[in-house]
Amino acid sequence: KIPNVTQQTIFPERYFEEHHDWLEEEHVGQVYDLDGLKARFIEEGFEVIHASYSDGIISRLAWELAYLGKKAGIITQLLSLPLAKGLIHLDRIFHQKKDGNAIQVIGRKVYP
Repeated sequence: KIPNVTQQTIFPERYFEEHHDWLEEEHVGQVYDLDGLKARFIEEGFEVIHASYSDGIISRLAWELAYLGKKAGIITQLLSLPLAKGLIHLDRIFHQKKDGNAIQVIGRKVYP
């Protein structure tokens, strides 16, 4: 499971500039969409067992609220966590997996 190269956001991007700077340094692998990652698996000799999107827009809202809560201070961060966790559970129930901020692929190595 890795972040999708295309990210859906809710709040303005400028609120997350510090995070984007971190991504440039630490998340250099965020270069695939779902089809691209499946193709990479196949190119490397894997049979794709499962491929899907995850982390829909409700999960993104949870992440953004938790991130902004952390920036506001420890108390706000702690108060935002139960809400974020609840939103993630709702996302798992309602997300249709037609798109998402994360992609997940499971493969099995094919040996000739």
